[in-house]
Amino acid sequence: MGKILLGIATVFPFILMVLYVLSFFPMAFIAHEPGDMSDPSLGIFSIGLTLILFILMMVSSIALFVYYLVHVVNNSRLDSSNRLIWALVILFFANIGYLVYWYFQIWKEEDDRVEHNYLN
Repeated sequence: MGKILLGIATVFPFILMVLYVLSFFPMAFIAHEPGDMSDPSLGIFSIGLTLILFILMMVSSIALFVYYLVHVVNNSRLDSSNRLIWALVILFFANIGYLVYWYFQIWKEEDDRVEHNYLN
């Protein structure tokens, strides 16, 4: 269950990114003509939503960065060269690197143990 929740948390910044981009569309339809006295509440709501989505996206990405970097350092299944490679993947590819690391090092971890038990 923990792996699934971590996977959902890893995908969360992508979902926020899509919502963030979609939050710009209402701002495109607001009339900006001189002398226009339309209700500004849609624009304020849209800007507020965009700001909240951006902050959530950044906070979740930073939290995942810290979590995965600590996980790489403490992962006993990796030797030092693989730790360095995974740390660089996480550093340079951020959210995509988190997904790749989650899949190969966390999601597939149990499969390796089961496979190892059958071999012995």
